[in-house]
Amino acid sequence: MSIRVAGGTWRTHRAAVVLADLVDMEAVLSAQPVRQLIDFTQPVAVIMAAELHVVPDLADPLGVVARYVQALASGGYLVVSHPVCVDSQLLQHSQQLYGQSSTPRTRENVRAFLAGTQIVEPGVV
Repeated sequence: MSIRVAGGTWRTHRAAVVLADLVDMEAVLSAQPVRQLIDFTQPVAVIMAAELHVVPDLADPLGVVARYVQALASGGYLVVSHPVCVDSQLLQHSQQLYGQSSTPRTRENVRAFLAGTQIVEPGVV
């Protein structure tokens, strides 16, 4: 059973959705459901799936990811998914699919998001 909580948050007793800007880490991590459900003194996983490609370089996505990594306790995990442009045809397809809202990045650009972490199997694929 889910309930609506003031501030645009939906939650059950074990999960919640917080409507906040990924770039505004303070808003995300200080949200009441996050504070109630996640103990950042324990290892947890931060999953950034299909998000970073819509964060423009001007918003400092590398800094954003680094701040979330810094919030993790030892033993925590960071999971990142990001489309990679390996050729001009894929870049054109990505631009058609996402329009101006997507920031194309290379494999090396995406690997940079993982700076300061230990990459585990299957690694960057």
